[in-house]
Amino acid sequence: MISKQLRIITGNIGDPVAVALANAFCKNGEWAVVRWQDENTLLHAVRQEHPDLLVLDSGSPELDFIEFSEKVSEIAEVHIMVLMHRENSFLEKMLRQSGIDCRRYPEDPAELVQEICIRFGCCGTYIPHFISMNPDQRVTAFLQNAGISANLQGFHFLRSAIRRAMELPYCSGSVTQQIYPAVAAELNSTPARVERSIRHALSQMREQPQFTGILPRNSGGRQRMTNTEFIAFAVEYLRAGQCVKACV
Repeated sequence: MISKQLRIITGNIGDPVAVALANAFCKNGEWAVVRWQDENTLLHAVRQEHPDLLVLDSGSPELDFIEFSEKVSEIAEVHIMVLMHRENSFLEKMLRQSGIDCRRYPEDPAELVQEICIRFGCCGTYIPHFISMNPDQRVTAFLQNAGISANLQGFHFLRSAIRRAMELPYCSGSVTQQIYPAVAAELNSTPARVERSIRHALSQMREQPQFTGILPRNSGGRQRMTNTEFIAFAVEYLRAGQCVKACV
């Protein structure tokens, strides 16, 4: 079993959320501390405490996340995740273009712990819960681990397409003929829009190793998988139970 323990710093801006998150990480067996969310304090913590991950609050008015991430990268290789209180597509786009992950605050801190453990390939007490996930939850975890933002329409089209493809013996030749029309009917769209949205979502997959570690390297120097290739790979990955095996 993988014994890697994540080192996590959560940023505190004066509410109990950071403490709750740190406690959830510690309960899972990770190393986690809370630090006040200002630039000097966090940079000092990065130098002294060598974290793998910074989990920060988007509500901090004093912190320029993009400039801060550049300063962090000069010190060490640390992943930064910014938690959003509400949807802000412009800020999310700017952060992701700078290599910063962002997502909405989870209703339950354990949800974030599970997601991060899957992404970083560490083992913790989340494993029994993950094994007990229903198929829809496993597909969602796979897409999140692949680095596809849930804010994209293509995320939801992909989730439906993968679920449907898993019910077929072979999905390579059935995507356009069966799956796209079924997904379009389910989600009130058109097959052409489903295809475009999925293609856009795949083009937006982030390139950080912790997000793309589950994906195969395409031959011929291509950096993107086609819709059919990705769906077929997802089906085989999930059928083989690799989401669990990668962490045990």
